[in-house]
Amino acid sequence: MNPYIESPTRATFQLLINDFSKFKESGETRLSPKPCMVRHFQWKILATSKKIFIKDKEFGLDFFLQCYAESNLPTWSVSAAAELKILHLTDPEKNLVKKVQHLFCLKEHDWGFSPFVTMKEIMDPEKGFYNQLNDCITLEISLNADIIV
Repeated sequence: MNPYIESPTRATFQLLINDFSKFKESGETRLSPKPCMVRHFQWKILATSKKIFIKDKEFGLDFFLQCYAESNLPTWSVSAAAELKILHLTDPEKNLVKKVQHLFCLKEHDWGFSPFVTMKEIMDPEKGFYNQLNDCITLEISLNADIIV
């Protein structure tokens, strides 16, 4: 039996970024602490704060899906489609969503957006992404990895 066929093909997982007011202009990287296992591959969320406009000192949020094989084989690959989301505080219909489809492999083990959105947009109270009381945002990925190459 093929273990890749028997493992889950879909998953949804999150990364809560605490202390977001400090993170937003730090150049820091956050990685989901525990991998999500799909098709016997380890999947994580990677988020980075990065300066996108030097003159205006505007920062953006880079948001990526990362994949790692359980083995050290240099030839592994898996095709996946995913929705990368910044969750709205009260209305799921207002989540900020972007879709990716990629063939993940050793040389291209992450895929996403740089930047996904500006920090200014995330912090805008009218947008509803930033929890000012708890100083956090929530990133979520819905993943479908049905095709093994």
